[in-house]
Amino acid sequence: MKKFRFPLLALQKQRKVLQDVAKKDHEEAMDRLRGQHQAKVKMLSDVDAARDKAFHDQHREVGSIDRMQLASEFIERQAIRLKNQDEKIGEAQAQVETLQEILRQKAIDHKIIERLHEKQRMKHHKDVEKIRQKQTDDLNTMRYRRVKAKSG
Repeated sequence: MKKFRFPLLALQKQRKVLQDVAKKDHEEAMDRLRGQHQAKVKMLSDVDAARDKAFHDQHREVGSIDRMQLASEFIERQAIRLKNQDEKIGEAQAQVETLQEILRQKAIDHKIIERLHEKQRMKHHKDVEKIRQKQTDDLNTMRYRRVKAKSG
């Protein structure tokens, strides 16, 4: 019998490659977003550390006014950096969402071709089975006629 060949196999492979590329892009964007979040967490911990140091220096009366002023300026600058970091996180989040949608669409495209391939393969197998059954029926009919002709 004729072997099944899917005419859109090249397209199916191409769609799989496109899906893999979109998945890789999405994962890279997620890594960048995680990096932005980690940078923000570090900035926040630096601010907390500066506040704690300023508080302890003030209560121990060890620190000078200059040290307190430096801590205050650091906290103010860090607030500006945090605001900028929030903007970067927003941009990274928007990029992740865009790439996630692209990945979803590529996965749908690949799945459509995959389902078409499966349907055509199943149809081919059914057609082959019908042909085999018809051949078997024809052989049985011819055998029956031969047996009947000899006996009758």
